Amino acid sequence: MSTLVGRVGKIGRVGKVGRVGKVGRVGRDQTDHAGGPADAALYDALASTRDGMLTFWDTKTPPFTKIHTRQTGALKRLKNQEQEHQDIVIDQALIQPLSISLAEASPTQPSATITIGGNGLTLTLPDLFFGGNATCKDQLATQMGFVRSASDLRADRQSEIDVQLDDIVSFFGMLGFLHDEKTPWTLKMLNFTVNLATYVVMPLKAHFAAPRPMDYDNRVMPPIQTPSHSSWPSGHATQAFAAATFLTAVYGKAGQELFLRLATRIAANRTVAGVHFPTDSFAGVAIGTFVGTYVAQALNISTKPTDDHSNFNASHNGEVDANFTYGEAEKLFKTSQPTFSDIASNEVLEEIGNEIVEERVKSFAQAQENSNPQ
Repeated sequence: MSTLVGRVGKIGRVGKVGRVGKVGRVGRDQTDHAGGPADAALYDALASTRDGMLTFWDTKTPPFTKIHTRQTGALKRLKNQEQEHQDIVIDQALIQPLSISLAEASPTQPSATITIGGNGLTLTLPDLFFGGNATCKDQLATQMGFVRSASDLRADRQSEIDVQLDDIVSFFGMLGFLHDEKTPWTLKMLNFTVNLATYVVMPLKAHFAAPRPMDYDNRVMPPIQTPSHSSWPSGHATQAFAAATFLTAVYGKAGQELFLRLATRIAANRTVAGVHFPTDSFAGVAIGTFVGTYVAQALNISTKPTDDHSNFNASHNGEVDANFTYGEAEKLFKTSQPTFSDIASNEVLEEIGNEIVEERVKSFAQAQENSNPQ
């Protein structure tokens, strides 16, 4: 058994993950100087200007005599840093309580456990991928039947499928007001939620190594490039349901149904495209809801689940007989929301949560004002 932890960062192309977390540029934040572009020639000119103006200078008599004090407020201090460095701090705060453990009961039945603050979600790969017996073959045939039926929707959904290769966040912007200037923290943390979902699901894909639909039948003929990584769990489903769970916490449960319906459609589009089985998306619902609930509770913006899930340790073995529909996804969503009672509070995340709540209040007030013109 091994344990994997690491940065959220720029992992993969799915879900606008390149929009935050530029951790590869640490130490190179001086790409601009005084608001303008900078290069080596400018730095040489600045150095020669300094040499022409100053000789010896007395460090005991500085021209600025202000006594500096440490700024109060974790978020205020964070805002003083370069954008990419802010992202690293948020990344670290989110991943600190998280670990992923990988195991194999047998070569054909690998499992993995995601643990956050004492709460665990264990996933075991369905037998249909590698089992080989008659039951597994029947299950595979059932799943392939769903893929075949879904392919009839390609003409209607191809534009969605194409855009969602790189971007799922914009679709959620139809259902909740998301704006770079008006709701910067909501938008930022939505992207971080999608990123965290990617960070969690990619090690699982490498571990499970489940074949894609076209690996079993070349009549699937996907209209997009089939990814090289594992079919189970679905990354798009994981990201979409993490986003839906987070936004439900931000905008309230009144908007939950449409957020979940959108997440279901995004996940189902991958089966329409022929690159995922429905069972892949069921696993994504469990993981995405788990991750999205954690982010919302870490920000202290969530409504806790109705049931007591403080000792949440769930398992998911993959639904192999049902097609992936909104009704099935909603049932799994409702059982995948733990209460993360054991995670330590983080001042930065909680202050960001306060900013998100304030953004929501302002956006609702603006909407109310616009709906009641004088």
